[in-house]
Amino acid sequence: MSDTELQNLFGAGFIVAIVVWLVWRRLRMKPLMRRLVSVPVTKLSGVGEGEVVRVVGVIQGHGIRLRAPLTGLRSAWYHTGVYERERVGSLMHGGWIYWNPVLREQRGFDFTIDDSTAIARIHGDSLRVLSPPDLDDRVGWLLEPNERERGYLQQNRVPVRRWFGQRELRLAETVLEPGDRVAVVGRVRSVSHGEEGRVGYEITALPEGFVLLSDERRALA
Repeated sequence: MSDTELQNLFGAGFIVAIVVWLVWRRLRMKPLMRRLVSVPVTKLSGVGEGEVVRVVGVIQGHGIRLRAPLTGLRSAWYHTGVYERERVGSLMHGGWIYWNPVLREQRGFDFTIDDSTAIARIHGDSLRVLSPPDLDDRVGWLLEPNERERGYLQQNRVPVRRWFGQRELRLAETVLEPGDRVAVVGRVRSVSHGEEGRVGYEITALPEGFVLLSDERRALA
């Protein structure tokens, strides 16, 4: 086998690997959503100790001072990502364009949800959030970042331009705000008597090691 044939084979294998990775990244949330909606919705006042439930409630704003960096929204939890448009191979010969992660940041603190029957506490660092981004912007090719986006990129030393031209970036941010109605799936633990005499609970991690949360319509039904 010639050097050219080996290079072509390596290039094809690399492209296949990238495609497989992209498809896996896109599809890996689907089993989690199926897992979430497979659990029946239960009111907190009717749960049993240690039971795995899906609770639908509203995020309470008490003590939440965190601000998401790109949207500036007050948030109980956020995930911010910066991705760069990359190309593998030639598009004329089966090449592929994808968004390569440059920077990802996730922060969350404990917060509570109210389902109208009781209040439950959730640990922000235990969440796996299945929700579309609240912000999804492009930067590059005459698309300039706004002031907040520019500040975030500068703070994290992500240049918008290279020496030979402008980078093509995608900035995405998902935020859980006070007042958001969300569905949470986890294992329930009774902790104390909460506000207004209602029983307090804690929603803890599933056997998989995380609490599932989504604000999508199918999750709330």
